[in-house]
Amino acid sequence: MVRDHVEQLSQFEADERRLQEETEAVRVENALLRDQIRDIAGRAASKQREVRGEYERSAQAYSEKFREQSRQQKENIAIIKDQYKKV
Repeated sequence: MVRDHVEQLSQFEADERRLQEETEAVRVENALLRDQIRDIAGRAASKQREVRGEYERSAQAYSEKFREQSRQQKENIAIIKDQYKKV
């Protein structure tokens, strides 16, 4: 009977050790996955900042071009009006 308890205890210890090793393996895998997720999130945030910056530069360039064209059109209209008055 004592022998049975010793065998059960030994089996219990072996099972406990196996479970601890599995738990540690899962923790290591989770840590690696967490690091990968952080890396991906960091790259995504960086790409988002880059795209937003490019969008803002593009919008500003378009606005400047539009303003220049508008200014030039007003000048042309003023010239045409002036020429028309001379006729």
